[in-house]
Amino acid sequence: MDAPPWPVSLPAQLAAVAALRDPEHYQPRWLRTHALRGRLATDLAAFDATIVIEEGVANFLNITLPNTGPSAARLVRECHRYDVYLRDLSPLSPQYEGRTVRVAVRGEAENARIVAAYAAALETLRPASLPHRSVASSARAVAGHAQ
Repeated sequence: MDAPPWPVSLPAQLAAVAALRDPEHYQPRWLRTHALRGRLATDLAAFDATIVIEEGVANFLNITLPNTGPSAARLVRECHRYDVYLRDLSPLSPQYEGRTVRVAVRGEAENARIVAAYAAALETLRPASLPHRSVASSARAVAGHAQ
């Protein structure tokens, strides 16, 4: 399995610190991240009302899956099949109960890829006893909106 792209190099960290020291430069990016995060949260929430999407102020969202749904590890593995990397937060705390993942906020096109992979993963992992709804067509509509 490929390593997910989470580590941040020292030069990238130094560049980030320098950018944060210049609020005039960075404020438009904060605003853009805020808008992209809100849209991503809305798009992800559209697929299942029992899934909790937590939107903070950083460039990521936390998604908590219901006890009746797939585990975080299964969702991460399924999304990886689409080259979308979610982070299973289970190793960070037992309070996540194997049900919470983190997703990074990206640009519009990449967020649409995340939403499509997430929707496909949920469809694949949906228990056979639950009715299937057209998650895939909803994901295509979301992905088409970003183009």
